[in-house]
Amino acid sequence: LGLAQMLSTAALGAAKICWSRGDDAAPTNNPIPRSRDSSGDLAAKPRTDEQTRVAVRTTLVALGALRGLTVVLGLVSLAHVAASFTETIKSTAPLFTVYTSWLVLRQRTSWQVILSLVPVMLGLVICARTEVSFDVIGFWAAVGNNVVDCFQNVLSKKIVGTLGPVRLQFYTSMLAIAFQLPVLAARAGALP
Repeated sequence: LGLAQMLSTAALGAAKICWSRGDDAAPTNNPIPRSRDSSGDLAAKPRTDEQTRVAVRTTLVALGALRGLTVVLGLVSLAHVAASFTETIKSTAPLFTVYTSWLVLRQRTSWQVILSLVPVMLGLVICARTEVSFDVIGFWAAVGNNVVDCFQNVLSKKIVGTLGPVRLQFYTSMLAIAFQLPVLAARAGALP
């Protein structure tokens, strides 16, 4: 299922890139890394084109691995707990996104937004505690899927301006397929 999803997004992305060649040129934003100056404050340090290409490639490989991992964790979760419980766990995505955005992009979130996430977390605790089909493996797979998915979304936000959304979707789908193939091969070898 996960491999079929990645194959279809890769095929459609490739078609879109080929069909709109020239019309859909990737943006030329040059992400500017931050470094600490002598006073300890963050200061912009311009990147060379080669540094930008390496940073984008590294982020793409990480995104491909994360996309593949979200599919695997989602399927593990669904194998152990009800789909409704997995979706309930995914309701914590805003909390994980706020934390990951702060961690990766250094974005600050207002205390009002953070405070609004508390009822969501309390609801999750109540649902998890009363879930009939609760299973530890399924629970942690769903939580892991959610955390990895949020991290993937934040990393995507970091480089979408450099590649454009279509190319980002295409490249990460291709890399996710590459990361999923060994899992699929191992699983196929385990079946009689």
